[in-house]
Amino acid sequence: MGEVGSSIEALSERWKAYRSRQISRWISDHDDMWLGDFESYISDGETGVRAISEAMVLSGRTKFQKILDLPCGGGRVTRLLKNFFPESQLWIGEIVDPLREDVSREFAARELIFNPDFSNVPTEKFDLVFSGSLLTHFDKDMYSNAINFYIEILNKGGIAVLSTHGRSDATRIFNSQEFPTVVSNYKKHRKFAKNIPDIIEHSLDPQRAKDDFSTGRFGYFASPHFSDIYKQSYGGSFVAPSWVMAIIQARSDCLILGYKERSYGKSQDIITLLKL
Repeated sequence: MGEVGSSIEALSERWKAYRSRQISRWISDHDDMWLGDFESYISDGETGVRAISEAMVLSGRTKFQKILDLPCGGGRVTRLLKNFFPESQLWIGEIVDPLREDVSREFAARELIFNPDFSNVPTEKFDLVFSGSLLTHFDKDMYSNAINFYIEILNKGGIAVLSTHGRSDATRIFNSQEFPTVVSNYKKHRKFAKNIPDIIEHSLDPQRAKDDFSTGRFGYFASPHFSDIYKQSYGGSFVAPSWVMAIIQARSDCLILGYKERSYGKSQDIITLLKL
């Protein structure tokens, strides 16, 4: 228990220092996750820091030289990582140029450029990679590409903390009225979605996604409008733990440290991997 105790003590001190630092209230003009409530905005982001903390306990690591937040979005989690790991070199990745530029400038983070389809492997390697709510939007091929990409960019002993829509989200959404109205909700709340063509509503197929998840453990609905904007498959994916594990089990260069359900944002599952 000596190493575990030391890790927990170091983590406790890091949390104390983190709590003593003021969190930046800056909001990018391009941040589509900003709904006007800063406390909720940060509360959801902080579940990512908690997931990283749990990964640190599982791995025994207490510090990281290079950290990557991909996607960084408007910097909701980036600002927390900067406060939690002030001594680390912070990197961000984001395919929306204005967001990446805003966040890089505001938090003095270096930018990682990558292909939207994850077909390239950057030469940069990282000790910690966090990905909040990206796998949640990909079809099967993109999902698999992204998982392998995240593993490839880890240094030996590096950790990846990745979020995904799991069976809890699938059960909640498929069995509620929320799923068919997801686009109208986007129109109502998201700045970038104000002018989405009505035709996109007809591209959503809740029943097909539900049936695919039930039979193949992977359900997906496509949003062609967003796919065109982002130049990659984009929609909503719902993945059973067994489906994700099959991708990771095909690799011999990483360990599965954990799979925690309903963790990120108190909704999405967290996958924790260690590079060998």
